[in-house]
Amino acid sequence: MHELIPDITLCILFAWGIGLLAHFSRQPLILAYLIAGFFIGPFGIGWVKSQESISVISELGLIFMLFMIGLEIDLKKIIRAGKVILFAAPAS
Repeated sequence: MHELIPDITLCILFAWGIGLLAHFSRQPLILAYLIAGFFIGPFGIGWVKSQESISVISELGLIFMLFMIGLEIDLKKIIRAGKVILFAAPAS
């Protein structure tokens, strides 16, 4: 648990830097965050090696990504598509 705070700090800073490059090159931020996570992790440069840190950071990243998606959902569109959603959800 001692390595978690520096690993999270490193991930945030690296994702911020790659995010800036993605913003200026008009690429999606999600793509930048995925690339940053790949390069920092054990398959890339290897700056974050602790399996526990990787697990916690990936769970936090998933939570924040779902939160960002939730902020972009237009409730009016969901209400208009209500019938389709009610029939499609149980079928899947």
